[in-house]
Amino acid sequence: METRDLQAFLAVAASGSITKAAEALGRSQPSVTRTIQDLEAELGFELLHRVGRRVQLSEEGVAFEEEARRLLMSFTELAARAR
Repeated sequence: METRDLQAFLAVAASGSITKAAEALGRSQPSVTRTIQDLEAELGFELLHRVGRRVQLSEEGVAFEEEARRLLMSFTELAARAR
């Protein structure tokens, strides 16, 4: 799991769409889909429920989103403190 993976997940969570998240990140839709699938496989649970073309966070996805935001914030703060 890398920060780029977390950023992709958070973009999907914020937009409710893998396609919109991919556009915002400058990545392809299949790339973002694969990232989410890899995260789900690594974690052992679904992060998203697919509803047609939209996605919703699963209960576990909501909890993971909170932790992912905290972790990325910590990395940002670490870089700022190092400067």
